[in-house]
Formats: sequence, C-alpha cells, structure tokens
Amino acid sequence: AVGVATAAIALGFYQNRWLLTAGAPQVVLAAALIGAWLVNVRGWRLWVVMGGAVALCAMGPWTLVRERLHVERVRDVQLGETMQLLYRDIAGALRKSGADQNSIVLADPNASVGVGYYGRLRTVGTLYWENRDGLHAAAEVLSAHDDADAAARVYARGITHVVMVSSYDFLPEYNYALRGGAGPSEDRAGLGHRLLYQHRVPVWLRPLNYRVPTPLVPLGFKVEVFAVDFETPPVVSHERIGRYQLSKGERRLAEVSFMAAMTDDATRPEPWLRMGELSLSAGRMPEALNFIRAGIERAPAGERERLVQGAAELFRRQGADGAKQAEALLGLFEK
Repeated sequence: AVGVATAAIALGFYQNRWLLTAGAPQVVLAAALIGAWLVNVRGWRLWVVMGGAVALCAMGPWTLVRERLHVERVRDVQLGETMQLLYRDIAGALRKSGADQNSIVLADPNASVGVGYYGRLRTVGTLYWENRDGLHAAAEVLSAHDDADAAARVYARGITHVVMVSSYDFLPEYNYALRGGAGPSEDRAGLGHRLLYQHRVPVWLRPLNYRVPTPLVPLGFKVEVFAVDFETPPVVSHERIGRYQLSKGERRLAEVSFMAAMTDDATRPEPWLRMGELSLSAGRMPEALNFIRAGIERAPAGERERLVQGAAELFRRQGADGAKQAEALLGLFEK
C-alpha cells in the first residue's frame, strides 16, 4: 500500500490532475495504519480515538453537503456551476455567429475548456502540460503590445475567435509567463487588457456584441467576444468598432474610430453622420451641422430627404440654438 500510494502521489506532483488517483491507495494505507495503531487500544479510549477520527474526516464532506443544501434551499447555483452556464451561453453565441468544429478560440485556460467543450470548438491555451506550447502562444497574443505582432500570431495559429472573461482573465499569469518578474502582474498595454477593460479593438477583430444572460448580470462578469476578420476593409472595421465602442459608453474612443474611418475613405457617409450625432449630443451645434451636412451630401440621393428630416428633428430637440441649426440644415438641402 505504501508503494502504490507513494507512486500515485508522485504522479500528482508531476501533473496535478493525477493527484486524485492517489485518493484510493491513501485510504487503504490510512485504514491499515489506523488498524495497526489501535491494536492495543481498549475500552473507552478506542471509542474516543474512533470518534475523533470520524469527526475529523467528516468535516470536509459535511461542509460540502451543507453548502449544497443551502444552494438547493435558496434555489441558486454555486459559482463553479455559474461559470459553466456562462461558458455554455458563450459557446452557443459563437455557434450562432458561424463558428464550427474547425474554428479555433483564444481565451483564458478556464474559458477555453468550457467554451470548447460546450461548443465543440478547438482552443489554443489549456492548463495541461501537453499543451505548454498552446499556453505560450496564447500568452504571446494576449500580452502583445503591438497589434500587428498580435495579428501575425493570430493568423499563424489559425485563430478565428477571441473570448475574454473577467472572472479569471489569466492576463497577469500570461504576462508573468512571458516576461518573468517577482510574480504575476497586470499589464495594461497588453492586447487582452485593452480588449476586455479598455474597449480598444484592432481593425482585424469584429465585435460580436455578446451580452451576458440576465440572470448572471448581478455577478458583474465582463465578457467580450470577437471574430477574427482580416478581409473587411479598414474603413468598415473602424465604423463597426466605433458603433461597438458607443454601445459600451466609450464616446471618445468612438470619435477616434469614426475619424479614422473618415481618414481611410472620405466618401462614406456613416462616419460623418455618426460624428455629427456625437457632436450634437455634446452640444457642439456648428460642428454637428458641418458633419451632418457632409454625411448627407455623401449619402445616396434617394436617402437624403429622410436623413435631412431626421437630423433636423434631432437639432430641434436641443432647444432654440438647435432649432436655428435645423433651419440652416433644411435651407442647405432645400429643393
């Protein structure tokens, strides 16, 4: 029993997931040792020793049972179960967006296992020694400071989707694995941090606008899901990233994205119109008028009347100054 238990424990030190296999030989060894120790114990001392052993061993199971009973009583779920529900929902969203068994998902190690399992998807970095290279590749991408470098690594790995979950983002550990130091530390310049906490998105990622299920919202998880897209022109990418940033309340970042779209292709109406709306909501009336006028001029002729009337109504809602700008806009496009 000693030899078997020792070998099983050694395997556990080699790979932590194998440590559970040491449980059975450990129980056999413990029973043998207790039997040997109690050979000469008699009377009430035997009952005291046995009672103490039972009480000691029962603490762990009783804690688990009590927690389970509490969860059932309040009709709730445990955190571990909650995460699995979240991973399953993310996997379903990826499937609905077009992901299949050939898709490759980049995420933290925990999400990689859960999302990959529920969605039957391939993943890059998981916590198995056999996948050390995959973990290193995930660290290189999510810790990258340069978007072009990250893009090259994503392309080389065939990654099709990126999933970021705040409950255990693993970003400090990825940074530590690459750069070392005294211990895991946050790197705000890394791609993963910029995606999850700053909403700064490179043009080769398409936001999928995933929403955490309503029952899980009180837990405060942040989840961002992206599809890798190297084919869409940068101007279109800037526009959709700007819309995504607006949905996250990042007005300043959205302005930067729409301005980048205008710089890439000044003939497209949407970035001009979006900048006009943002300027209008900020109370910058003349600036808003100029942007909206330019956007309407670039729109197809059949849509201009609708755009003019819609913009004029937005201006009127801003009070007297807005009403003046509305009249000016109508005058510019008066037939």
